[in-house]
Amino acid sequence: LATDAPGASLTLPARRSKAVSSHRTPKSIPLLHHRRLLGISRPHLIDPACDRQIPSHAANTADFDAAKDAVPPRELFELDRHALAVAHSYFAEFAGAYERFEFHPIVQQLQTFCSEELGGFYLDVLKDRLYTAPRASRARRSAQTALALIRDEMLKFMAPVLSFTAEEAWRIIHPQDASLFVHTWRKEVADLGLTPEFVAKWEIIRSYRSELLKRLEEAREAG
Repeated sequence: LATDAPGASLTLPARRSKAVSSHRTPKSIPLLHHRRLLGISRPHLIDPACDRQIPSHAANTADFDAAKDAVPPRELFELDRHALAVAHSYFAEFAGAYERFEFHPIVQQLQTFCSEELGGFYLDVLKDRLYTAPRASRARRSAQTALALIRDEMLKFMAPVLSFTAEEAWRIIHPQDASLFVHTWRKEVADLGLTPEFVAKWEIIRSYRSELLKRLEEAREAG
């Protein structure tokens, strides 16, 4: 069973650096400085599965107050609604695996969610909006609303298998809370009002993007 206890870690493939809001943190700041910036002083508590996603999410939502800045779920930008819909599917898988006491698949799915869905798609597409949109614009607040919802629920699902990482990150993000472990997870964090047409549209967009990236890679290899 993977753990984030001192001396143990989950080995994962290397990934590209992803978006960290330029409003708070320059892109050039290395990951170790992200930890210092966020008050995470013990690097061994950061598991590689979400090594970059936790600082990235915290930095990108550092100036976001959900009580006054959150955008209603059905009014979020389409990309943000799609990202939450994908997150809901992962959250349901996490919850089901916990109910069956199957911990290894949870670790694998957390890795996939962090590296492929968040790092490989959502944050990769979202970074331009986070870097360039005005601080209090609806475009940026929509992104931050989705990121905050995903961030908090992801930490809850991480907690049973990555306890130190999840608890330390939660206390930094929510210093008013006594502990992450007094909270329970949810399979869905927002009523997105999705329609079959919306789902089909984004399946087509994702398939086109995958094919385009494949063709670009082939072109690069061919010189």
